[in-house]
Amino acid sequence: MRKKRFRFILITVLMLISLGIFTTDVHASKDPTQESGTKTIQCDACDGSGVCMECLGSKESCDSCKNSRQCTTCQGSGYIASPSKFYNTAWALLPPLIAIGLALLTKEVYSSLFIGIIVGGLLFANFSLEGTLLHVFNDGIANVLADSYNVGILVFLVILGTMVCLMNKAGGSAAFGRWAKEHVKSRVGAQLAVIILGCLIFIDDYFNCLTVGSVMRPLTDAHRISRAKLAYIIDATAAPICIIAPISSWAAAVAGFAEDGQGLSLFIQAIPYNFYALLTILMMVGLVLMKIDFGAMAKHEAMRLKTMMYLVEKAYISR
Repeated sequence: MRKKRFRFILITVLMLISLGIFTTDVHASKDPTQESGTKTIQCDACDGSGVCMECLGSKESCDSCKNSRQCTTCQGSGYIASPSKFYNTAWALLPPLIAIGLALLTKEVYSSLFIGIIVGGLLFANFSLEGTLLHVFNDGIANVLADSYNVGILVFLVILGTMVCLMNKAGGSAAFGRWAKEHVKSRVGAQLAVIILGCLIFIDDYFNCLTVGSVMRPLTDAHRISRAKLAYIIDATAAPICIIAPISSWAAAVAGFAEDGQGLSLFIQAIPYNFYALLTILMMVGLVLMKIDFGAMAKHEAMRLKTMMYLVEKAYISR
């Protein structure tokens, strides 16, 4: 009890210190959009520069700014008042809460996200129907789709989704699970089979978790591997293998941050330096081969092994 109480106090103190440092940094910032309770946002007309975008502050005569060389929207400050009275208030948390809550209740992600977007548009436009539609469709959907890069990412993800559907329909993952159940005869082999299947499904980490979990659960249950150990192996395979695979949703997202279309090339060159992914996979394989468990996972594994030994003894006595 004393150790738990001391740990709780220590964590609480560290959190308070971190919060104090963060608050100090925020209030020390010269950016007015970072001040507590502010209604100020960055000016879209000049991107916060405060300079007239017509003459860029260099022309001797400019009809737009009337030779003031300042942005007429923000008067040279770079910041304007937010058009929404809900900006920087607790109401801003409502759209994501609605989207997450509906997703959990309905198990339908797309409609939940769309409803969350509509709620966000309503708050932005102060519950004006016309303003909501203009903001969601013109400033949001149409503006995003007007960018060729965003369209390229969308097409790439659609192709990945098509490949995922083909893999499900072809039944390759399920066939691997049936083959492993027939040929794998040990606990180590079952865990290695989970790792191998996880490495083969590198298109998307979420699809990896869902597929490997459902396919390999019967095999791991047969060898009395705890669900905690199975969850660790799946999670330690899914994200690391996806962030070093050139053909994956991660590659599409990460490569987009580079300019001049060199994102994919830089992503491939950076694979040997992705130490988190490489060391996580190496550590996971080492733990499986050396039969090492730790933390809560070790407790679940010990409990699972005791259950297996009890069933073996019971079967032997019944004979």
